[in-house]
Amino acid sequence: MPKKLSIATKLLLGLAEMAEVSADHLDAFLLSAGSARLLQKNLSLLDTQYHSSLQGLEKHGYIQKINKNQFLISPKALRKIREIKNKKIKWDKKKWNGMWIIVAFDIPEPQKNERDAFRWAIKREGFIRLQNSVFIAPFADLEELSRLRVDLRIEEYVTFFQAKSCETEDDSKLKKRFGL
Repeated sequence: MPKKLSIATKLLLGLAEMAEVSADHLDAFLLSAGSARLLQKNLSLLDTQYHSSLQGLEKHGYIQKINKNQFLISPKALRKIREIKNKKIKWDKKKWNGMWIIVAFDIPEPQKNERDAFRWAIKREGFIRLQNSVFIAPFADLEELSRLRVDLRIEEYVTFFQAKSCETEDDSKLKKRFGL
């Protein structure tokens, strides 16, 4: 099972993703307060979680508050983002029961922000895309993902499956991709 990311780390990754940062080409960037509020909503963070995480990021030199409406994300933060994005999730082959976790969703366009937040969350959990709204992984914290879909109010549009490959199917490419 992949190591859980702290709220501050999720916030840092979310900041970078919202600003569409290519950490390889930028040294720093500014994020407006409006974008930061949208990120808080997308990550389903309470005000206290959000503000304490921002304070922690500022205290450790990852962000700097420029004024009430803008934050500077430091080169240190961008290096950390690059490190997290490049780190491969290692799956424990011995604990895998041979069942794949599949997430399928069809979230309507008016809930685009919720759809994007959910897609972001499952990718961070190590899921890979099979089709546009179908993702797969060998392991998942289904309780956490289920809470997320309830928090985002998208539970009627998201379904979880546990499946084993049929004997006629070759899942060796998937196994190789996940290092199983």
